[in-house]
Amino acid sequence: MAKLFGKAKVAVDGQYLLVDQDAKLNLGGVSRNVVKGNDVYGYAEEAMEATVDISFYLDANTNLDTLNSISDSTVTFQADTGQTYVLAHAFSTVPVELGANAKGGKATLKLAAPTAVQV
Repeated sequence: MAKLFGKAKVAVDGQYLLVDQDAKLNLGGVSRNVVKGNDVYGYAEEAMEATVDISFYLDANTNLDTLNSISDSTVTFQADTGQTYVLAHAFSTVPVELGANAKGGKATLKLAAPTAVQV
């Protein structure tokens, strides 16, 4: 039986985060938007950034200010199925979101970069 993707490890500049199972990678590339009027005429292409969205656990060593100020960083996304993607020149897109009722101190982090390259 084949092994399927179930979890990921995510590192920012070599520092691994305590990632929950909610890790998402979007490779980016091209988005095709429908162009229509009275009929559907076709599509227009638009460049899309690569993104990583994760839920992670906050511990005493986690510095939220550092995570909020991520810019020009290297993000590594390692799937448990063996694929590894690197997002160079990555940056955080929104401030870290921390829930007061989050079990285990869970927070969310959203990152973006021009591309994601499989290594």
